[in-house]
Amino acid sequence: MKQIIINYLFILGLPIIVGLAVRILLRRFNKAYFVTVVFAVLTLAGWVVVNVIPSHGSELYGILAVQATAAFVSSLLTG
Repeated sequence: MKQIIINYLFILGLPIIVGLAVRILLRRFNKAYFVTVVFAVLTLAGWVVVNVIPSHGSELYGILAVQATAAFVSSLLTG
């Protein structure tokens, strides 16, 4: 059970915290929304890689795409 919680923390929890923190730290700047745009591009690239590259038996690209999506959504909600 402990390992499952750690997995969820690294897959969902930390990217959400990073998305929130980066957006909050850069909110003083005029163009802080560029952070959300960068996360959106990263998310799009991640999902394209997941669907294009054949990686049978490997979950790496899928996990990275989910992490990018979590960071993007948290940044979007913060903005």
